[in-house]
Amino acid sequence: MVRTENLLSRADNHRRHHNPKNNTSESLRIQHLALRLCDRALHEFSYKTRQLIVSLTVPAV
Repeated sequence: MVRTENLLSRADNHRRHHNPKNNTSESLRIQHLALRLCDRALHEFSYKTRQLIVSLTVPAV
């Protein structure tokens, strides 16, 4: 979760720097949800990739 919090902080700083007039809580909420979704997708992808590698390297019994 540290990675997600770091990404949230970086995204928030980036947003403030490039779009200072649009500091709405709704915008932050949407960004937070999007980052959580991306983090979850990356986690799923990593898990599925590990499963595939194991299935290809462990000999069938």
